[in-house]
Amino acid sequence: MTPTAAAAARRASARAVPARRPARRRAPRRAPARRTPRRAPAVQVIPAAAARTAGAVGDLADSGLMVRLTRGRLWIGVLAALLAGIVALNVLSLSLTSDSGRLTERSESVAQDNTVLRARLAKQLSSRRVESIAASLGLQVPDPREIVYLSPDGDDPAVAARRLESGELGAAPDLATAPTAPTDDLTAP
Repeated sequence: MTPTAAAAARRASARAVPARRPARRRAPRRAPARRTPRRAPAVQVIPAAAARTAGAVGDLADSGLMVRLTRGRLWIGVLAALLAGIVALNVLSLSLTSDSGRLTERSESVAQDNTVLRARLAKQLSSRRVESIAASLGLQVPDPREIVYLSPDGDDPAVAARRLESGELGAAPDLATAPTAPTDDLTAP
């Protein structure tokens, strides 16, 4: 055989179709039952997301950059920087916790001070103390039948101004600075 005839014979044998097996009989297909479309539960979505993430991380680990990085000295510097960042975050967290504790203590102290001041104010404005100060100034509690309610007139401001100028009326006493009558239960804490 000549070389061209041999090549033609090879081509013809390559084109020859292999013998086919007889086809298997399949059972007739039934139409699928109609279902309402349902959303996939979250349980099925999470493994798929985890698989995609694992694939992406696996591809990152096989990349040329990561291979060069882990085989060289630069890897030590990257690890040192990551560890320093973790330590810095922990120190920051501890300082914020410490500041929070100090602020909580301070707010409790201010709340206690407010309670003490309210108690002192209540004692200073108690009716027994006011009555004792009024008695020391020469005032007395009137009989309920002696109380008369006045209605204002148009010339009341002018009369009050004249009385103030003449000294007939003085300024109202300040209860906070007025002298107190000595009583046992009114002492300040």
